Amino acid sequence: MPLLSCLSLVILGVAFDSTVAWTQPTAPPTVPVAFQATIIRKTTYGDSPPEVSNSTLYLDLPMKKQYLADFTTGYLVQSWSLYNFDPPRLYTLDKVDIPPPGCVCLTASPPLPPEFYSMKKAKFSGYETIRKMKCEKWTVESEIIEGDSYIAWVKAGTNIPLRTRWIDPNPQENETIIETTDYYKFIDKAPTAAIFEPKGACSLVNCSDAVLNQGTQVRPARAVEQFLK
Repeated sequence: MPLLSCLSLVILGVAFDSTVAWTQPTAPPTVPVAFQATIIRKTTYGDSPPEVSNSTLYLDLPMKKQYLADFTTGYLVQSWSLYNFDPPRLYTLDKVDIPPPGCVCLTASPPLPPEFYSMKKAKFSGYETIRKMKCEKWTVESEIIEGDSYIAWVKAGTNIPLRTRWIDPNPQENETIIETTDYYKFIDKAPTAAIFEPKGACSLVNCSDAVLNQGTQVRPARAVEQFLK
């Protein structure tokens, strides 16, 4: 191909990319409700050092099921949240902190909260780059608590979130809460049914009549309380 033609194609490509980069989306993304992803979540309370969790989440919200493989403690802790039962069942497999056989199953009272907050009222805040990928930045104000902010960075042209951030000024305690979640290895489809079947000792444990007051999501307590109202 002649050099002039090659240069023309390069110039056209740059112009096209620039046009795409500054084309504002017409509506907020519809974030996934059934997926698999590795999650690194950092939560800070005021000036305290961040609390970091490391887990792999398998979620099928339409089927009311969740499985969490949590590596935060340095060893695997597994939990199955099965809200398709009445009452819902929450299994936790932890051979270190739970007495033999290492599993407990409780009935759960609060609903299973979604991984992502509603984006219906989100406003487009421009394009940014997350891990070398171009993202659309969407912001929602006063989504869960009056005065809070929820920000989602989704891969441009898709509904795949790469990062979310929830900010609660918490003026009553003068301690801002910031929760930042990064999503890796995101698979935008429902996990197989077998993923949600309790394994190991949990396959042999019966649920008690105890009521679980907190969900398995790693959320600041104030956010959970407001969300469930």
